[in-house]
Amino acid sequence: MTDSTPNPGAFEPCTAIEFSAKTLTDDSQANEAHIRRRLLKIVSIFVLSLSIIASASSHTLCAQPFKKDLGIKGLELPWLHSIITSGSFPFGFVIWLIIARGKIEVPSWARWRSYAVLAFFNAADILFGSFALNILPAAQYAILRGSSLIFVVILSKVMTRKQFNIWQYTAVGLMSVAVVLMTITDTTDPEKRRELLDLSGNKVWGIFAAITGSVFVSLLSVATQKLFAADQSKGDLQFVCQINCCQSFLATVMLLPIAFFTEEFHSLSTNLATISAAGFMPKMLWLLAGMSISAPIMLFANIGLTSVTSATFARSLGGPRRIVIIVMSWLLFNQEINVLTAIAALFMTLSLGIYIYGGHRLQQSKQSSK
Repeated sequence: MTDSTPNPGAFEPCTAIEFSAKTLTDDSQANEAHIRRRLLKIVSIFVLSLSIIASASSHTLCAQPFKKDLGIKGLELPWLHSIITSGSFPFGFVIWLIIARGKIEVPSWARWRSYAVLAFFNAADILFGSFALNILPAAQYAILRGSSLIFVVILSKVMTRKQFNIWQYTAVGLMSVAVVLMTITDTTDPEKRRELLDLSGNKVWGIFAAITGSVFVSLLSVATQKLFAADQSKGDLQFVCQINCCQSFLATVMLLPIAFFTEEFHSLSTNLATISAAGFMPKMLWLLAGMSISAPIMLFANIGLTSVTSATFARSLGGPRRIVIIVMSWLLFNQEINVLTAIAALFMTLSLGIYIYGGHRLQQSKQSSK
């Protein structure tokens, strides 16, 4: 009679095959999940990058006629432009409500303190930028503000210990050259060239304000990146919306008291009456609406892209944005595109491509070292 009791030490082929199949299935599912996450990240980066380029370009194209082409001599409304830019948090709040499906998370006091720091950087950038733009010619302002990408790289190295390779440093250099080339296009006329090199009077304070504003906007980008890393909320859309709304709200609260004591604020009703009498009120309302809608989208996309990539990558999109502005200014405002402008646009495009390639090489080296 044969003993049918199973031997625990005996080899069971079916069990081994089932275990092997289960392992292969788990590995396959893990690979599929990794591919889906990577594809989602690529799509998110692409969509957010397009959103930044489109919204930032729209905001600039609306601001250009708002500041220059209303046709009223001596009319300057830089503070109104600044408040509209920072005070667009109601639109950001609506986006937050939609994404959160009406159930928003109220930030803790610790987060409010972090958002207050970000808002301070944002408000300081707007304040110094507005001051510099009122003093400096556009050429000087463009050169100095183009330094923000360099400051972001330096601050990222110091504050986040982010690694860069030679490709990314090359991209930063190309972007700087492109900014200089774009500025030279405005100085082919001897009178404009003398204006660019003029450092008399308040020009020194204007240069100081422009550089200081570049430092603050760089601090804003890097501090936002650190906030995502600390909260481990990388790619969390609700967290992005929360930062977007709270930061812009606090920045407006900081700017409004300062704007209240300016001459522009006390003359606002007179200026609006002048605009209305000249028949430019409908145009002004359309421009204000365009800036109010594009500003929260621009801020949301910047914060979102910083959360899934880095502060330096988000700042590097200034190149394509400037190209869009150049082309649209040519189409809308008949601004000339000369050879230097075309070369600068090529340098900007090349800079972005090299930076993306450098980031890809850096990721490959990190994975191979693990």
